[in-house]
Amino acid sequence: MWCGSCNQVDRIHAHLLHLCRRRYGPAFWPDFFREIRNAEDRIAEARRLPEGDERRNALYAITLDCFDRLDRLDFKALLQASGVSLTVDVQSLHPAEPGWDRRLLARTHR
Repeated sequence: MWCGSCNQVDRIHAHLLHLCRRRYGPAFWPDFFREIRNAEDRIAEARRLPEGDERRNALYAITLDCFDRLDRLDFKALLQASGVSLTVDVQSLHPAEPGWDRRLLARTHR
């Protein structure tokens, strides 16, 4: 179910994950979380970074690597074809600026 507060980037990610799950099959989520467990050292290292963009982007990159390691998905290529960054995580559901209208920039910055 889609919520009105979700923004476009969240919807793109959700759609791509749905496609990947259908393409990969029922082991999609268990296999993904196995990859996450295998990346625990990298995740712990990223969590030692100061709070903010650098930490969030490092965790995002690790997550993408875990999805990309799943057979038959080529997840990073799918993101690139959809215009989604491979390096910058968009902080989408918790806007920091007033005037947010579910676009990538607040009205005050357009």
